[in-house]
Parts: sequence; C-alpha cells; structure tokens
Amino acid sequence: MSSKVLLVFGHGRQEGLGHALREVAEAELEAVGARVFCHDLLSDGFDPRLRLEPEERYAGPCSADRDPLVHRYQQEVRVADAFLFLHPVWWFAPPAILKGWIDRVLVHDVAIRQQETGPPLPILQGTRGLVVQTFNSSAKIDQQLFSDFSQKFWKKVVFPSIGMEYAGRVAIYDAESITPSRLAQHQDALRQAIRSVVAALALMLTITLGACSPNVETRHPEAGRKHGASSPDLEQASPDFPELRPASEVEPPGPSSLANADPAQRRQRLRDSIRAKLGSEYDTPLPEVSEKEREKGEAIWRGLCVGCHGEDGRGRRSLSQMLPVPPGDLTDPEVDSFFSARGKLAIVTDGSPGTPMIGWKDVLEKESDRIAVLAYLQTLVTQSRDSQSVNPKTQDS
Repeated sequence: MSSKVLLVFGHGRQEGLGHALREVAEAELEAVGARVFCHDLLSDGFDPRLRLEPEERYAGPCSADRDPLVHRYQQEVRVADAFLFLHPVWWFAPPAILKGWIDRVLVHDVAIRQQETGPPLPILQGTRGLVVQTFNSSAKIDQQLFSDFSQKFWKKVVFPSIGMEYAGRVAIYDAESITPSRLAQHQDALRQAIRSVVAALALMLTITLGACSPNVETRHPEAGRKHGASSPDLEQASPDFPELRPASEVEPPGPSSLANADPAQRRQRLRDSIRAKLGSEYDTPLPEVSEKEREKGEAIWRGLCVGCHGEDGRGRRSLSQMLPVPPGDLTDPEVDSFFSARGKLAIVTDGSPGTPMIGWKDVLEKESDRIAVLAYLQTLVTQSRDSQSVNPKTQDS
C-alpha cells in the first residue's frame, strides 16, 4: 500500500533553487513508492485571497462550481497521509501565496472543525508534515534575531491546530551563495527526511491495520471520505484500503498472543537469539559518537521513533496504546542494561520478531546512522536517571 504525499510548492519563481529541491523531492517520493499530489501554487494560478460572504462566519469546503482549483486542493488534503511544504522564507515567514493556501484550503471540515464556542478542533490527526525552507539570510539571523520564527510558524502554530505531527525541517540558509557541494548535502538531507517520513507512515499503517477491523469510517466520515480514496474521484473508497475502526472497539487479543506474553520472557528470548547470531561480537563496544553525530541521531529519532516510543523514550504516546505489543520504557535502567550496545544495534537493524518494532536497515542504510540514534537514546536514559535522582519517588506512609 503506497502512502499518499501532498507536496505544497509555494515558490514565487518559475525556476531556481526551489525547483531543484522540488525535483529531488518528487524523485525520492517516487523511488520509495509514494503516490504524490502536487499543489504548485504559482503555476496552478492559485488565488490566495480569501473572500467570505456577509453571512459566512468562517471558510468551509469549497464547491467545484465556486472554485474548482480550491475544491481539488481540499479534496487532496483529505486523502493525504503526509505533507511536504517547500517554500522560501520571505520576511521570516512563508510567502503570501502559501499563507493564502493555508487560509483557503485548511478550513472547516477539511483540516479543522469549527465549534459554536471554543477553539476549532483539529481533524488531520495521523498525518505528518515535513517542511523545507530556503533563506537568503544566515542561520544566526533566523535563530537568534528572530527566534527561529520561520520554523515555529509550522511547528507551534499550523501543525498543532490541524492535528498534524511535525516530522522535521530541512533549512537551507544563504541560498543565493550556495555551493554545489553544500547543495548536494542539503539534497541528501532532504532524501533522508523523505525516507524517514514515508517509512514511519508505512509502520503506522501496518500497526493500525493489524490492530483494527474493517467497515468503519475514518477521520472524515461526514465528508464521504474513506481511507484510501483517491483524487479526482474522491467520493469512491479504494478497495485496496480497508476502513478502520478505533482501537477501543477492537476485541482484545487472545491468551496465546504476544500481547499477553511476559515482557521479561520476550526480552530473554530476543537476547538469546541475538547472542547466538553475534557470538563474541555481542559484547564488543560500539564506536564513539561525536556531538554532531548525536545531533543527527536526535533528528532521526524525532522523525522515525517518537510515534511509538515518545520524545522521551518512555512509550507513553496515544499510538503506543494501539499496538498489539506496546513498547516498554527504554529509559528504565533494567531495560537499558539488559541488552549490550551491539544487541541494541541488532534490534534497530533487524527489528524485534513478534512485535511492531521493525528493522530499520533499509531506511537507515548507514550503520553509523543507527549507532547515532542509539547514542541519542542514551542521552534520554541519562536524563531520566538524573531527573529521578533529583526528584526521587516517594512512597505513601
């Protein structure tokens, strides 16, 4: 089953760096088997001006008669699993044409649900958004003088408002003076980010299909939208995707399932298997990791791992509770010390059989990237231990 990715291209020029990055993004998405919709706002002739009738309190779904382009845009938002926003940063914010896309497309019954009282409710839960931004200014100006507002606009404002998970950002500074070698580095970073997003979507879909049963509507039932519907005929459900029902309605697994297996026994069997495979190499230390590599490991963690394990590694995400075998607390000292460093690397590489933990060797092709993730995880273990020593748990007297 291919992921459906919506690329929103908000550049004000018909050529240049943005178009080169778009070509890289589209090629990589095609290479990983994603189905791509593209909103090329300038080439499509998109009008960013939002006009409301006097009786309209807020913008809602747009009919094909009123504006066929906005109607198509909204329909494709409804079926997308992931979003890639590619734009230059002008005055430390997206261009007006992209801001207009947000105003006219991410509206009531498409991305949010307006209420009689209170703030709108987000309805794009389960989607992920990646941001690619180009700057003529330096990173220092963006991050220090303007407090990284260009990233916060998406991460802190837009994505939480619509329920989209922030999958990261590729930021390219000093774009007008970019060298071929630096451009190549950014293109590689973009490819890696795209692979991470699509791989995480595939994992989430596999988990959901395994935990749920068919014949129930998904996140836009009142819009006639079923999981897997495709543009332009979006009212027809695709037979390739069963419709999903909430995990709360799924019957609990039987007594023989791995979900009810003893976690300690499961870990023991996995360690024995890895030991048998690695032999004496099991206790060999991993290479030292630099601070730069650790930062890369953090970026990978946030892109691939937080969906199940949480930002802090404790596995307390809502998605985690849907898994047939929920992840444990990776910062727990007993869990952390149970496997050797090589043992942990083997799990990241090949996965944990019988659980939703897949192997990541086909996505993180470089072993150094998998080691970097483990190095970042170790910082979470240290932070957890330090916080517990400062604030020890107290028992009731």
